[in-house]
Amino acid sequence: MELSFDIRGNLEPYQKIEIEFEELKNYFSDRFENSVTRKAIFDSYAKYLIDFQKEVTPNFVQWIDGSFITNKENPNDIDFVNLIDFDIYEKNEQIIEVKFRKYGAKNNYPGVDAYFVKVYSEEHDKSYMTEFDLVYWRNWFTETKKNRMKKKFPKGFVEIKFGTKN
Repeated sequence: MELSFDIRGNLEPYQKIEIEFEELKNYFSDRFENSVTRKAIFDSYAKYLIDFQKEVTPNFVQWIDGSFITNKENPNDIDFVNLIDFDIYEKNEQIIEVKFRKYGAKNNYPGVDAYFVKVYSEEHDKSYMTEFDLVYWRNWFTETKKNRMKKKFPKGFVEIKFGTKN
């Protein structure tokens, strides 16, 4: 898949864009030969994925956003949300909180900013929580932060499906 960017360096189209892991590496790490941050961020992210798949689950969906998926030469980090089955989250909550979510992730994997959405089935009493969370993250990931003029701009974000279940 050929990815494109608007004049501000944001991913187009302004929606969720499904790609493969190798495409993420090629487009957002390898392509930036002069970047002093991208390779280290990507290596830390790749280590996170290996550990997460081994210690929690190989089956999950990830939404990736932030400056890492723009054409900014030297982003500060990679931001993403892991969408995993609620029962897997609850069984692994302690290790997720300590090692793989937000501050645990930042401490263990420099340059990684990780969040989670518990995915409840449509039949589950708490399925509304998944819907609320997905709307929240989709809104957050499809607009930039306000600039100095208090304007936001549209942008796209990336989805990668890991494992065989997804």
